Amino acid sequence: MKPALALVATLALGTTAQQLTDAQIRAVRSRLSDVAKQSWELGTRAQVLIEYDAPAFNVLSTDCKLPPNTTLSQSQLSALSTPFGIVRPIVTSGGSVSNTQGNNAGGDGAAASGSLMDDGSAADPASLGVTVALANWTKADDGGVRYGDAARDELNFLLTKAPRSSEGAISHRTEKVQLWSDFVYMVPPFLAYYGALHSNTTIMDEAFNQIRLYRDQLHDGESNNLWKHIVLGGSGEDSGRWSTGNGWAAMGMLRVLGTYKASSDLGSTYGQSISTLSDWVQEILDGMYATVENSNTALFTNYADRPSTFRDASSTALLAAATYRLAVLTDGKYVSRIPDAERARRELSKYAGDAGGHIDGSGWLSPVVDPHNFGQQGEHSPEGQAFVISMIAAYRDWNGAGQPGVNAATSRATASKLYTLVLCFPAVILYTSIDTSNDRIKAQALEGKQENA
Repeated sequence: MKPALALVATLALGTTAQQLTDAQIRAVRSRLSDVAKQSWELGTRAQVLIEYDAPAFNVLSTDCKLPPNTTLSQSQLSALSTPFGIVRPIVTSGGSVSNTQGNNAGGDGAAASGSLMDDGSAADPASLGVTVALANWTKADDGGVRYGDAARDELNFLLTKAPRSSEGAISHRTEKVQLWSDFVYMVPPFLAYYGALHSNTTIMDEAFNQIRLYRDQLHDGESNNLWKHIVLGGSGEDSGRWSTGNGWAAMGMLRVLGTYKASSDLGSTYGQSISTLSDWVQEILDGMYATVENSNTALFTNYADRPSTFRDASSTALLAAATYRLAVLTDGKYVSRIPDAERARRELSKYAGDAGGHIDGSGWLSPVVDPHNFGQQGEHSPEGQAFVISMIAAYRDWNGAGQPGVNAATSRATASKLYTLVLCFPAVILYTSIDTSNDRIKAQALEGKQENA
């Protein structure tokens, strides 16, 4: 075997995936804590910390059973202390904590409306709802905090006070009827979770119903099944296929799917809904990953249907997390996009801590969309930081489940490494073929002259 060929075989078959170190993960978490201020940022932070630290209470994990135990171990109490610490001041203030920046500035007052926070969005405060409901159920952070009242008030606000479309879709906004893809992460998971805790199938059904109503308006079968970002309401509409918006929708559907599966007494009732949600998530994954299949980067553009827009690591991390979760929650039935998630995770983790990496030495993810101006590139993104934690937790749990889909991932990763070697050694032209009958990789090296571009 020629030396160049031996090098190819060694690297193609023996390379391991890049992963963030514990210190780098702590840095990402610290930066998330520094910058999460708005309702959806706080809600997302609480959720991803539960994903990472307390999988027994994470509806995206097969370890989760609903309703959860009310007697917690010391380690569980410790794992939930930070998420509960996020929602405690919001609940004790009676919702007087308000958003003052970007898209969510304004609102009519949380105490008057019943929403968890004073917010221009009718939906975003609901992202805090699962953590509030869990705190009430477990009584682990009782201390006289009225978590139960806060959760019920939020539910009542969504079901009876928030504006609705003529079809019944709860508006994402408070001042008018407007539907955002982000809504699917914020509201349906809270509805499903609250219903599961109280064995209320009517509320659990409404979670699926709201997803269906939103999909009816936002899904575009002529654009690779991707979702538009914002429709209705006149000003502020955005028909573009915003990558982060598609990630919000996919992960929100997975949270509802996971809640249905985790509901021990009711899960069998939702078999068809689970199947439908799985299909809808797969649609988004297929549509999104198709946009980067022939690209030299795994990072999505900010708008998936606009290749000229900047690359965005936030949506890339979120959709990688969704891919791992779908594979595990469906018991390995939906694994075709695992190779794409692995490619994305490796690229985001590569050179972490170095100047050329997507995660710098301080733990900041880049490049990212400005969360307060979704058409512009930003410097730092709270949700982007959260999505990295979500991706790491999802990857860990995927490994723990036996890596469903790993064979497909290995094949594509091998092909990718061989392609990289061709670029690294231009004086050697490599011809490869894969013998699927015995999983052997045959390579033939042909010497050639380097051509000038």
